[in-house]
Amino acid sequence: AGGGVDSRQVSTDNIESVEVIRGIRSVVYGDLTSGAVVVKTKAGVTPWEVRVKADPQLKQVSLGKGFPLGEKAGVLNFDADYAHAYSDVRTPASAYNRFNFQTGWSGSFNKKLTLNAKLRANWSNATNASDPDLLLDELMQERDRGLRLNVNGRWILNKSWITNLEYLVTGSITDQFSRNRVYQGSAGRTPTSAAMYDGENEAFFTPAQYYSDVQVYGRPVDAQVRVTAHQLGKYGSVTNKVLAGVEWKSQGNVGRGKTFDTTMPPSPGSASAFRERSYRDIPFLHSLTGYAEDNLKLPLGGTLLEVQAGARVSTILASGIATDAFLGVEPRVNVRYTLVQRKTGLRELVLRGGWGRACKMPSMIYLYPEPAFKDMVSFYYNDFDARDYGLAVVTTKRVETANPELKLQKSRNIEAGLEFD
Repeated sequence: AGGGVDSRQVSTDNIESVEVIRGIRSVVYGDLTSGAVVVKTKAGVTPWEVRVKADPQLKQVSLGKGFPLGEKAGVLNFDADYAHAYSDVRTPASAYNRFNFQTGWSGSFNKKLTLNAKLRANWSNATNASDPDLLLDELMQERDRGLRLNVNGRWILNKSWITNLEYLVTGSITDQFSRNRVYQGSAGRTPTSAAMYDGENEAFFTPAQYYSDVQVYGRPVDAQVRVTAHQLGKYGSVTNKVLAGVEWKSQGNVGRGKTFDTTMPPSPGSASAFRERSYRDIPFLHSLTGYAEDNLKLPLGGTLLEVQAGARVSTILASGIATDAFLGVEPRVNVRYTLVQRKTGLRELVLRGGWGRACKMPSMIYLYPEPAFKDMVSFYYNDFDARDYGLAVVTTKRVETANPELKLQKSRNIEAGLEFD
């Protein structure tokens, strides 16, 4: 949770371009503080491409092509890849497998409306099993399989008040499963409780030796819609570009969550007790954003002044949480002044500077954290050796871990530079 994207799931064979965005970025990019990496997959007509790679740790094959469907029918792309890898060839019980398949269509209608649609399916499985020589049956496993649909394009209007309209609609659903089977051994039986609320209750006793088997079933769902309007104006030697847009995102998880046999919990007797949790009890999280930006190019004699200025305003809508503290206002400005631009000698001399703010919305792990449980033994009677009998009373304290003082993570960037050629 909160770990981001597993880069092993990304195939490098179908990448058309990678753009690293850092510093003071356009207001189109938000919900980040340090930067972004934009990865674009291939589109358009391409020849057959087959790649095979093999070494002691990795076996990989990929296949792809872009088919023209006719002058007005667009282009159909597809690619698939499979990879099987070991982190250490001496432990073949620990392996990673991945399969990706993507198909897409791109085309235009009356040369006014362009559309790119891509459907991606992925499956990955990582297994880390115990060495059989250790005589343990421990196992760590992670499996992901999902579908993602991405539709984007541009509508060319060429009006005096709007030049074009860009749109993006994307959504995904993923089925996630992880398993952690660990050996638990102690000198004797441990009194344990499965109570979910404050109070005293009769405890049960775990075996002296057993395997705890924690399984997590996740089914995250997300959707995003973004519309950006552009207006390009040229007034003599002055060029001005204006953009404005809105963005809506929604995310949630409808999986069963964390499950295990409560009579054989992980880490029995620890300071913080372990409990089951269903992800279906966590409400969906929505975010709404508006942004606007102006890009001005102004010739001044033999020099050129370029100004990019705008602002982004975001908020989140979360059930059961006061969202007043999650209103993010992000003004940003970049200035570039070209003093010299010629073909010989000092070919270019540029002064540039910028100032901006960026906000990162808290993720669901911080908005809806798991409560902590403290189990304290109030009474304990042990007669297992003689009569195989024992009795324990446990006082359970449920501690809510939500932080009412939670605020946005904010960063401020200031840049100044001198460029010459």
